[in-house]
Amino acid sequence: MSRNNFHIPSLILSLIFLIFLAGNIFMMTGADIIDFNSGIGINLSVNPNPLIGGTFNNPGFPVPGEEVVTPPVTPPSGGGGPGAGAGAPNLLVSPLQFNINMIVNTNVRQVISIKNLGTSATSVAITQSNLTNMILVENLSVLIAPGETKSVGVIFVAPNATGVYNGTVNVGNVKVPVSLNVLKEFVLFDSNIVVLNRNYQVSRGQPLQTQVTLIPMGTPVRMDVTLNYDIRNTNGTVYLTRSETLLVNAQQSVRRDFDTGNLPLGGYVVNLELIYPYGVAPSSAHFDVIESAHNLFSVAIYGIIFAIIMISVLLIVLTIVRLSKKNRQISYEPVVSSY
Repeated sequence: MSRNNFHIPSLILSLIFLIFLAGNIFMMTGADIIDFNSGIGINLSVNPNPLIGGTFNNPGFPVPGEEVVTPPVTPPSGGGGPGAGAGAPNLLVSPLQFNINMIVNTNVRQVISIKNLGTSATSVAITQSNLTNMILVENLSVLIAPGETKSVGVIFVAPNATGVYNGTVNVGNVKVPVSLNVLKEFVLFDSNIVVLNRNYQVSRGQPLQTQVTLIPMGTPVRMDVTLNYDIRNTNGTVYLTRSETLLVNAQQSVRRDFDTGNLPLGGYVVNLELIYPYGVAPSSAHFDVIESAHNLFSVAIYGIIFAIIMISVLLIVLTIVRLSKKNRQISYEPVVSSY
């Protein structure tokens, strides 16, 4: 066997090996991306298709601004008729409770709605328990016809000492709980959230790092506040929500990181709502999700390797073709014999 014939199988084997290697590289650089994040722990995230951007929500947390409305409760029927205010039956009273924040030596007027669900007129007495000198009732008794609704004004008066005062307003046989939170002055809050990632840019798959500052203004007070967060894009689509409660007695700053998951590339805003008994203090910050530099470098390296493999395959194919042509020319040369 000639040397040229000997090299052809070797070249073919080399070609098969290079094609196999190229196929493995395609599998490595295809749809699956594996990222290892250094730090305290190792986070392994597999993206089944980096070209598909999905949304993710956290249904375990309440949606900011969502309220639970309790329907009115009809008290059980009691005895008595007209004139029997303390036992007035079939009354629908609203509201079912009072929770009022007040400044010392001030007053606030509230209205109680009373509906007679019975079939006869009834006289309803309005009294108080444990709220002496802290409530003025505009009508101590009202006569209500069947199916009629009447309103009674009550004025709550804050004493000159701070504290929480509890009692009830008694509307016939219905007890309406009252809680007066008396302060020297209203406490106001301000909030601020800032993005700590460099240039306000988050590489895809990396956490959004923020710092939240809670700023109470006025008289120092220990108070629970609720922090509601959400991340949404510039079109208003919400991708993540989170909520937490903190006890605050002075200005404080906390670090909060958010998993951006597989957020599509683009601009986003992280919103904060600080909810406290006297209001809401909102804040927000913008950031961009960009392609990871590590992924770009990996793609470039794999591209170079792929190009080298393809060039090598081409050279091997050309070499095989040339050797085949040369072998055919040699096989057709006439044999000259001499005697």
